[in-house]
Amino acid sequence: MNKMNWVVKFFIAIIFACSAIIFSYAQSNEKRFFIGVSAGLTGCQVHGDSYSGYNKLGFLGGVFVHYKWFQNIIPQVGIIYIQKGSRHNPDSANLSQYLLRLHFIEIPMNVKFLFLKKKKLFITIGHSIAYLFDYFEETNYLNTTHSVKNEKFEFSINTGFGYQINDYFNIELRANNGYTPFRYFAFPSNIYYNNPIARMFNKGLYNNILELIFTYHIYGKSKEE
Repeated sequence: MNKMNWVVKFFIAIIFACSAIIFSYAQSNEKRFFIGVSAGLTGCQVHGDSYSGYNKLGFLGGVFVHYKWFQNIIPQVGIIYIQKGSRHNPDSANLSQYLLRLHFIEIPMNVKFLFLKKKKLFITIGHSIAYLFDYFEETNYLNTTHSVKNEKFEFSINTGFGYQINDYFNIELRANNGYTPFRYFAFPSNIYYNNPIARMFNKGLYNNILELIFTYHIYGKSKEE
């Protein structure tokens, strides 16, 4: 309970800090700074476990700010709660049951690139730092939470493609792929890969997330004129 209270207080503090930054610039740069809220669904899988497929459904939500640096280039930073993990229900090919539910506070730092004449379409490229504050794990319907050690911090790459529905609403499909493991293997893998990229992702468990994100701008407009 104390851990959750700390996370909530931290989240609220960031919201107030972002709001203060936005409104401090409102008079002099009214059309450059924007603040908004985001919410969406996540499809989750874990690279390195014995299961495959984005079978774990989760959700995300938070706040963000962005700055219209150039006409078509918009840096963004936010803070969100995001749920990651993995799920496998028994089937004819594999009778085992597994559930991993990871709770992160994440700070995405992205750059949004608008294109085409009316700038309705955009791509997102960026990076995230996430803090794991709680998790739940279940194997064959037995609670195995806290039986192994997880890393507190995770780093990931963001890539996305989106559409500006109108002046206030955006929709985006984004991939969030961890490049540091949230859990290292207890024993180093004895498989050696000639490919250095494959070797990099052979040290533990990595989150691979698909995100469907809806954003709403509560200060200013989302349309870049």
